[in-house]
Amino acid sequence: MPLDATPLLAPALAAAWPAFDVGWGPVARDLVEARGTRLRLSTALASCYRAQRAGRTGAARRALAKALVRDVLDLVGPPARAAAVAWLEALPAGRRAASLETDRSRLAVEAAQALGRLLDALDGEPALP
Repeated sequence: MPLDATPLLAPALAAAWPAFDVGWGPVARDLVEARGTRLRLSTALASCYRAQRAGRTGAARRALAKALVRDVLDLVGPPARAAAVAWLEALPAGRRAASLETDRSRLAVEAAQALGRLLDALDGEPALP
C-alpha cells in the first residue's frame, strides 16, 4: 500500500490526493491510465472482481474485497507518490521538514477508516461499474 511503502510521504500524500480524479473506464492494454491527476482504472479489473465475487460469501468475499483494494492501491500508488514528492519539493525547506515530522498516526487512522468504508461497500453490493 502506498502509505506503508512511504510513511514519510503520508502528509504529502494527504495533501496531493484530493487533486486526483479517479474513475473507471476503458483502458487500452493496461489496468490504469494516468494523465496528470486523472486516473482511469480499467473496467476489466471491476469485471474480474465481480466474476470472482459470484458465489462467495462471508470471509471469502471480504478477502476478495481486500485483494481488490490492494490491487487498486498498487495501481494508483506510483502517480500518487510522484504527486506527493512534487508537492513536498515545492514547499519551502522549513515547511518541508515540518511536513516530514507530522503525526502520521492520525493520517493512518483516517486512511484505515476510509478503507474500512470501502471494504464495507465492496463486501455488500459492489460499488463498481
